[in-house]
Amino acid sequence: GGSWISTGAYGSRFARIAFRRHFYQLCGFRLAKSKDLEAELPAKAVNTGVYIVGAGEEENKNSQENCAQKVAWEPSSNTAYQFDTTETLEGILELEFGFRDSLAAAVARFCSNYCTCNNISTKSVVHIGAATGRTAFELSKTFEHVLGLEPFARLIDTAIKLQGGETVVLKNGQPVQMDPEYQLDKINLKQFTWVANEVDIHDLVLLTHLDRVQNAKAWFLRLWEIVNLKGIVAVVSRDDMWNKKSLNTELNDRLEFVTEQKLVFLDTKGKGSASITLWRRKE
Repeated sequence: GGSWISTGAYGSRFARIAFRRHFYQLCGFRLAKSKDLEAELPAKAVNTGVYIVGAGEEENKNSQENCAQKVAWEPSSNTAYQFDTTETLEGILELEFGFRDSLAAAVARFCSNYCTCNNISTKSVVHIGAATGRTAFELSKTFEHVLGLEPFARLIDTAIKLQGGETVVLKNGQPVQMDPEYQLDKINLKQFTWVANEVDIHDLVLLTHLDRVQNAKAWFLRLWEIVNLKGIVAVVSRDDMWNKKSLNTELNDRLEFVTEQKLVFLDTKGKGSASITLWRRKE
């Protein structure tokens, strides 16, 4: 049992369950089944589809036929599943590949130029929030190894399809154009919902998806661990919410501020701007 209310395990700081605080069963509650089989309250079931990378969306089959109790179908409370839709994919794909000077391209161009001009190694980069892959593809022109991480399945699945040479079509019916200068063999794309321990150390750590995650601060925790001592952490914010001042509170213990710049790009609303802040490990 992982519940503190049913065991004395939480009395010890060595209890393994202390490392699993995000598991809701550890809060002390247990699901109880009524002895009365004629209970009027329905059983709740989730009807939100889940997209699997490489397989597509699996259908939630209605199991009510084999259940004597009434079943009430509801959408998942997991906002990630609610966000990971075809509409979201179409919108982000257009923002990344529908414009030559998109934000994804502007970020890659700035990071590549900064590392080159400041003698920062371009051996490896990890892009957290790789979406449909445009930034990772652009970074492959400069970096020897590119790791693209993305929590949402539809987005990273599309990036993998593009890397593999499949045709992906924009909302306007035009196929995505891939730059022949992309070094696709240098890129590794993965679906990660967390910065896992298997993420190695990199010269550039790029974080770009803070506007579409449930808990932005959680993605800051391990940045200092996965960047080289002489490397750079870059954080991009479209709405300027995560600027030097706000990020300093979250990163200052392990990282020190280097510079902050404005990036100009094109999207469906015309010309836009975003902020990018650079940080490095404290010695």
